[in-house]
Amino acid sequence: MILKKSLLNLLLMTSFSLFSQNRTTIAIDHWKFSKGDHPLAAQKDFDDSQWQEVTVPHDWAIYGPFDKEIDKQIIKIEQNNEEKATEKQGVREPCLL
Repeated sequence: MILKKSLLNLLLMTSFSLFSQNRTTIAIDHWKFSKGDHPLAAQKDFDDSQWQEVTVPHDWAIYGPFDKEIDKQIIKIEQNNEEKATEKQGVREPCLL
């Protein structure tokens, strides 16, 4: 009986480890930030020397002052059963995985 329980436990632990997900961590060194629109920033030779180096995760809003016009959206949230679109701030599209 003890041998059966031990084998069952071993089998369960082995199966859990086989199906567990591995977490990957990526170090992001020298991440830079500049508030505003910079259409040429994707170019390889873009000069970002005046940008601030930040630690990720980073939120641009912490440097204030907050300007609701930057993040303003006129949307209808169907999940809330809204009938018409209204002004909102800080709303993000749901992430479907």
